[in-house]
Amino acid sequence: MTFFWITLRFSIIFLFDISSVSESFAQKKLEGKYWLKSSKIIDVYSQYEFSKDGTFTLETGGDLGPEFYGHGKYTLSKDSLILNFSSSQDSIKSSILIKKEESALINDSVEFKFKFYDLENEMDLPATIFKFFEDKSKNKYFQSNVNGVCNIFLPKGKEIQTYTISLLGYESFELELENDSSKTITIGLADTIGKQTLGKVWEFEIEKANKKIIFLKGGDQLIKI
Repeated sequence: MTFFWITLRFSIIFLFDISSVSESFAQKKLEGKYWLKSSKIIDVYSQYEFSKDGTFTLETGGDLGPEFYGHGKYTLSKDSLILNFSSSQDSIKSSILIKKEESALINDSVEFKFKFYDLENEMDLPATIFKFFEDKSKNKYFQSNVNGVCNIFLPKGKEIQTYTISLLGYESFELELENDSSKTITIGLADTIGKQTLGKVWEFEIEKANKKIIFLKGGDQLIKI
């Protein structure tokens, strides 16, 4: 009889402890960095950073460098982890300085003088400038030289034109310029951290978890770094 009561008491305590661990996980916030170990994708990395205030950041990439990033708020329960990505577009980190100039050209023409450099080490960069149209056959691109210089000549007017700045490994962004005068456009390009994920909701179903690993349904794991 004594052995029976000892065994029963131990079993009750053991079950209570398991229940407490599961419940405490459901109530706690995540904190720290985790990387996603995927059973399906092996050539892409995904790193999450969670804060106790209920916010998170995400960085993903592959062999060619960063691909996507995002941030927002998360909700954690015993059975799921829900990520709500912010719908606000982040400001670019690149530096842009635009200066109007008196043109030496005839009155009906203007010149845009682009100059590109690496924002961190100030080395010249050969960036590409794209001009897109609804009629794709009219699309144009302009390539700066090894000194980071590209000059574009166009008719003078009051039209606001959109140019897309691009170079592998650096931020890509749009720039609006009015063709009312000649301009010098000096751009210090910042390293890219990928394309921002906006306004999405991702939900992960949780099978079980401990202090180091969150086991997700489907075989993926979030492992604390």
